[in-house]
Amino acid sequence: MINIAKIEKTRKALKISKYKMSKEIGNSKQIYYDIIKRKSTTIESLNKIAKVLNLDPRDLII
Repeated sequence: MINIAKIEKTRKALKISKYKMSKEIGNSKQIYYDIIKRKSTTIESLNKIAKVLNLDPRDLII
């Protein structure tokens, strides 16, 4: 399970829209919404999210 609260809080603090986030990680907006809803994703996507947010991927795992 991934820490959606931390992802969303950091994304908002960096003023990155959900649309821009989805493009940065190479997915559609719908896939990003699904990640948020399910609170789960692949390691590859988690690494991309962490890179965009300048976080360590291990900090995003609950």
